[in-house]
Amino acid sequence: MPGVHGGAPAAEGRFGRDVLESPRVYQDATNLDASILVMTIGTWSSRAASACGMGLLLLAGACSSPDPVDCPSHPTFRLIVDAQDGHVPGDVQINVLYGSGEELFDARDPDASLKVVFCKLEREGREDGGADAGDGGTAEGPISQVVCDLWTDGAATVSVTAQGYPETMRELEAERDNECGLMLTEAHITLEHEEQP
Repeated sequence: MPGVHGGAPAAEGRFGRDVLESPRVYQDATNLDASILVMTIGTWSSRAASACGMGLLLLAGACSSPDPVDCPSHPTFRLIVDAQDGHVPGDVQINVLYGSGEELFDARDPDASLKVVFCKLEREGREDGGADAGDGGTAEGPISQVVCDLWTDGAATVSVTAQGYPETMRELEAERDNECGLMLTEAHITLEHEEQP
């Protein structure tokens, strides 16, 4: 609708109908409203983009996984068997009872095929500590100790027998950590003579 004096139509909105009658003032007001609108939209867009960016960062952080832990393969137990007299008898036997089976190591047949129990005879005077045929240590030096790796994947019951010594039993409990599960646990059994009354 034309103005009172035939000028440009009065601006609506922020400035009221009776305030702006000059075309120049009307144009300036219109430009000001447009600028405010653009600034408002720009501010909203910037905040929305910032919020979206933070959301993506949080989502990426939640979905990302930690670096994998390098867990080495190892037996459940490392067992060392020695004797009070310093020399382990050549007929020593180590029986291992575990969750899914039972295996026996016999020093007289050290190369027998076993799945869980792997032992070697360490002899005095030998640097390689190799496992040899069970000769009681006469030809190649006496047996100083027997070292066994037990791949039981859990608890085990070990019993050791040898001539001149009473049977020795030991319950072995597996240790675990939060990253790799089963840890290598060391155990030591020393054959001892019975005390005489």
